[in-house]
Amino acid sequence: MAEEAQPILEDKQIVAEQPPEGAGSDEVARLEAAAIAQAKLNEHTRDDRMHGHLHNATVCVVWAFVIAFSIMGAVWLWHMVAPEKWAFLTATQFDKLNTSLLAALGSSVVTERARKLLR
Repeated sequence: MAEEAQPILEDKQIVAEQPPEGAGSDEVARLEAAAIAQAKLNEHTRDDRMHGHLHNATVCVVWAFVIAFSIMGAVWLWHMVAPEKWAFLTATQFDKLNTSLLAALGSSVVTERARKLLR
């Protein structure tokens, strides 16, 4: 009965099997190819996990900006339509809010126009 191949760990990345005694070079080559393929699969899995984490972080940041600008827009709209006695921002704070919203809106418009022109 042939001796069963035992797995060994090399560089904590590639899992290879120790070829049985008397195995031919074809068997050794097959085991080596399998170990390399497994290493590439492990690397692909790590890369996919990292891309998934970066995607989730990006989505969180985008939603944070959407929520922040929605709140800023609601406060701005409230200060525009509500009577002055209901306003809770000072004139300076309202001016800063106007500037921030106008800058965000302006940069969005310029960016979108540039994308259309560059296509």
